[in-house]
Amino acid sequence: MKRIRIITLAMLMAVSSSSTVFAEKLGFSRISNDLALYKNSNDNLNDKGWTLQIVLINMVRAGSEFQIELTADLNRDLAWEGKDDYYMEIGILKQFYQGFSINYQRIEGTFQPGGINQLGLRYHF
Repeated sequence: MKRIRIITLAMLMAVSSSSTVFAEKLGFSRISNDLALYKNSNDNLNDKGWTLQIVLINMVRAGSEFQIELTADLNRDLAWEGKDDYYMEIGILKQFYQGFSINYQRIEGTFQPGGINQLGLRYHF
C-alpha cells in the first residue's frame, strides 16, 4: 500500500510539473523528472531482470521555497529469490545559506523491514 501511495505522489508531481502555477506565494516548478528502464545482468551476463527507475525533483513554493525529491527503483526478478523488490526515497530539502540545505528523507524498501528516516545537511556545488 505504501508503494502505491508513493507512486501516486510521483505521478501527480510529474503531471503537475509541466509549468509553474499559482501566484507568487504558491508555486510548483519542475527541475528534473526522469524515467529510465534498465535490463540487469551480473558480471557473467546472466539475466537479472529489469529495473524501472523514477527520479523526480521539483521546487515547491508555499510562502517559502523548498525542494521535493523522489527516487524509486522498482525491480522485476532482481532479488535473490527471483522476486520483485523496490527501493523508494522521498525527501524535502530547504536551502538556508549559499548552497547549504537541510534535508529530511524517508526510505522504504524490501531490503529493510521498516522505514528509515534521515535528517542531514547537504552542500550543492
